[in-house]
Amino acid sequence: MAAGLALVALPANAAESSDSEGGSDERHALIDGLPASDDLTTDSLSTGVVTSPEGRPVPGAAVVVFAWPSAEVESATAVGETISLEPVAQDVTDGAGRYDVRLDSVQRLNRSASKGGIVNFEVRVFSEEGLASYHFPRIVKNRSGKASLHMLEQGRGGENLPAVAEELELQTDESALAPRDGTVDTAVDKHDCSASGGTKVVGYGQRWVTVGATHSATTGVSHDFVYTEGANSSLGVGVSASGKYGSFSSKGTIGRGSTAEIAFAAGGNNIGRSYRTTYDYNQWKVTCGSYFYGTQHSEYQVRAGTFGAGRDIVSVTIPSTSSSYCAPQRVTGTVTVASSSAITWSNGAKLGSNIGMDLSAQTGYTSNAKVTFTFNSVPRRLCGTHGLPGGTPRQLVARNA
Repeated sequence: MAAGLALVALPANAAESSDSEGGSDERHALIDGLPASDDLTTDSLSTGVVTSPEGRPVPGAAVVVFAWPSAEVESATAVGETISLEPVAQDVTDGAGRYDVRLDSVQRLNRSASKGGIVNFEVRVFSEEGLASYHFPRIVKNRSGKASLHMLEQGRGGENLPAVAEELELQTDESALAPRDGTVDTAVDKHDCSASGGTKVVGYGQRWVTVGATHSATTGVSHDFVYTEGANSSLGVGVSASGKYGSFSSKGTIGRGSTAEIAFAAGGNNIGRSYRTTYDYNQWKVTCGSYFYGTQHSEYQVRAGTFGAGRDIVSVTIPSTSSSYCAPQRVTGTVTVASSSAITWSNGAKLGSNIGMDLSAQTGYTSNAKVTFTFNSVPRRLCGTHGLPGGTPRQLVARNA
């Protein structure tokens, strides 16, 4: 999907277009020691177009990808303490506002990876007017001395992963931009924005997060969900320029992994069930100083932290399914789905009372997060809401034949 990361206006010292197709001859690197994406032939990590709110392409905007520290480091950070974000890739938009960010080395990500190999990236676009950001996770796997990137769901991929590109709107207000007047913290007082820090400013404690669901619209069927150690979930990130209640919006996801096994009790006849666990959530103030644009940028982010291992089951409405997404079950036994994408719940993490919105949650069906249906009476059908049970069903429903 083409991305439009909206900025207010063209930076005063943006690179000028020099060819008929809108390209720029000054695609310079902003961060010393970090290769420019133009000089790399590796696969794209994030790609898109930066535009103004009016839809005008913005050339010369700086695009930097940061790797957040591991989940273990984030969890060990107390309220009031600051951690550093590591720049791992960069680009500058061309005359048509396009960018294509590439990593020079996957190996460098190992120092930012969590225990299960998850690395959480933040794509940040900045100019003199403000900041736009987007978050996404990947898994680093090391085999035979070679590191490769994989999708969070099922740990798939490693070669030619799809580049992440999402539309973003610039978030800024007067409190988000501080003039360069000598009062800027020297820890982030760099001309190239390479020193970026996140300060944990609020701890919200544990919040319920939806990690699975099963449904039966018939009798003679039991169904359950297991969320074991090593299960990975994609959890939404809320971003705001001011940090005020009601000002947050969703800006991508981060990856978090379970560190314990949760066995939920099996469900029975004619019931829909949602399975929930807990993660603690925190608000961070992320700051980046830039002489290049003459401003200091700040934004507030709400993101999941430590896995809490809470356990809860909520009754929910059984979703509808198409008959074309149903598989017949004519003998007794079990069906386990452990290799597919599950549905994303837009309100899967309950933060509404704290920031004015809930955040998303999604857990893929894997060997560490799987659903099982046991058919004690037949014939029956097992149906997916968006595809066959052996394909990409998202949610699963047992039905009469």
